[in-house]
Amino acid sequence: MSAPIGCAVIAVGGDRDERAVLHAERIVEQLRGLLFPAIGPRAMLARAAAGVQHRRLVFALPADTQAIDIALQKLVLPQLDDLVAQLGHGR
Repeated sequence: MSAPIGCAVIAVGGDRDERAVLHAERIVEQLRGLLFPAIGPRAMLARAAAGVQHRRLVFALPADTQAIDIALQKLVLPQLDDLVAQLGHGR
């Protein structure tokens, strides 16, 4: 991964300030779909958000360590370089 340092923030657990993070329904549904085989019906309760704040990518993920691992490996990290490039970092 070649994303510049400081271009992404990943927060886990706790309450989020919905004003600071642009809520993205797609990441929630994708995460729930990925979590269901691993944790079963508890996946319905998973919450996540993704957005841009001050030219930084922001990901708010559930506090569950298994959910964090799945979210990072399947959703965030595979797309990070492309997302950073869209923000114009590293140019």
